[in-house]
Amino acid sequence: MVVEPENQQKLKGKKLTAEMILLGAEYSEEMEVKVYGGASVEIRPLTSKELFKAVSIMRSTGVEDTLDDTPPKDLDGMSETEKVKKFVEMGFDLDSIMEAMEFACDKGIVDDGIRAALKKDRLGAAMEIGSRIMELSSGDDSAILDFIVARTASS
Repeated sequence: MVVEPENQQKLKGKKLTAEMILLGAEYSEEMEVKVYGGASVEIRPLTSKELFKAVSIMRSTGVEDTLDDTPPKDLDGMSETEKVKKFVEMGFDLDSIMEAMEFACDKGIVDDGIRAALKKDRLGAAMEIGSRIMELSSGDDSAILDFIVARTASS
């Protein structure tokens, strides 16, 4: 996970506290769900344990060393259909990919009702939302760190 130099400076010299960790756990953001016409849903990053579990589910097919525990950068900007095709080309099977995306949604969607309803989705929202949750969980952490810095500065 990447920590931007600006955020490093804001936190440099500060002692890690339980408050910082708990504030990071409170971070969430809204995303537009294209398959539902741009309607939004609130998501949060997975914990490290949840992220590694999702990656483990995708790797359960025996594919080793295909991912370095982060989504490949060449997936940026691809449609969800193109992402699925790319994962299949990398040796993952669709059941494992879908299981991992459903796991990511189950852990990363904030609203309990949406999490429950998504199990009956027929438009492919789990793949779209799950992919974004995985990206949020394994990419640039600057938004989360900015959130922590802002909240600790005000307390």
